[in-house]
Amino acid sequence: MKILNKIMITCQEATMLTTKNSIGDAGFYESIKLKFHLSMCSGCRAFQNQINAITGKLNNNFEEFTLTESDKRKIIEHLNK
Repeated sequence: MKILNKIMITCQEATMLTTKNSIGDAGFYESIKLKFHLSMCSGCRAFQNQINAITGKLNNNFEEFTLTESDKRKIIEHLNK
């Protein structure tokens, strides 16, 4: 029972760990606790699916996003005003 108490996390903690995990910041032990929680909580599984979809879209769009040198100069000029 003591091990189970160490592994059990709240939905709030699972939300935080899902976010950390989506950017690759979660540690091994945190990932285990998250997987255990997700195995029992459909709400947090749905949240994880949403975060993964958002992260995937952002990663795809970010790779395609580049600024020209002209655009960079305009931004710098605007910030200096």
